[in-house]
Amino acid sequence: MKKTKSRYVKNRYIRLKKNRLAILSLILLSGFLLIPVLTTFSRYVIRSASEHYYNSKEFYFSSDFLNNNTYDLYNWDGISNYQLLIDITNAKDSLNWTKYNIEYEIDAVCSSPGKAISCTASNENILNFNDSLLTTNTNTITINRGTTIFTPGDTVTLQVTARSIAPYEKDISSTFIIHVNSAKVSYTIEDEIDSYYATLIISNSDITKDITINFDASALNIDETNYYVQNGTTTTTNINGVETINSLTMEVENSNVYSIRFYKNDPAIDYTLNNTVLTLS
Repeated sequence: MKKTKSRYVKNRYIRLKKNRLAILSLILLSGFLLIPVLTTFSRYVIRSASEHYYNSKEFYFSSDFLNNNTYDLYNWDGISNYQLLIDITNAKDSLNWTKYNIEYEIDAVCSSPGKAISCTASNENILNFNDSLLTTNTNTITINRGTTIFTPGDTVTLQVTARSIAPYEKDISSTFIIHVNSAKVSYTIEDEIDSYYATLIISNSDITKDITINFDASALNIDETNYYVQNGTTTTTNINGVETINSLTMEVENSNVYSIRFYKNDPAIDYTLNNTVLTLS
């Protein structure tokens, strides 16, 4: 009887020990899983607190595209040097802007798997105070490919950081993944918020060839009076019972630049870095 009871106590002790170990392991695992969440949350809290501090000093240093996001861009031909325009402003909105000069610097870092490249940033480095208007600088980031050969599907990762130096220090940055498109042409979309149209600018540094412009006809309406639209080949889709152009195939000659206007159904959207509404192939 004593042996049976002793064995029972011993087994119960072992089970309790195992349960405690299991609970402890679960707590530790939960802690490890929560670390990324807590880290992200703490960064958000710090960032929010910093923004509150900057706003209390009427210090505004921002950019539409340097917002801690990652952008995939498919507008590079892989032949010419790539340029990215980054606007930096001293304003919170059209009614609030910094009432003193802001000194800053731009840092660009780029890399591509197995390829040698370099990148530079333009030397605009001060947002000058204007008593009656907000100030916006346009900084040009250039990827210099040198003699490196890029083909469709190749990518360059570009990290751009703007850092205010005086009177307060603040960093704003984003990552841009630049893809060589299958059409092997470079293009930009010139647009801004509250504009009623966006303009597609195509530059061909390659051989003369046909390219196809595909776009979301529910968001953009191509200018049908454009010479290239009237003389190219178009396809249509049915939008609310109306046949609407949704692609254009046109010839682009070597060393030529082409411009086509698209009317926006929603002027509040800025399509400058949007690579889903309009693509080239």
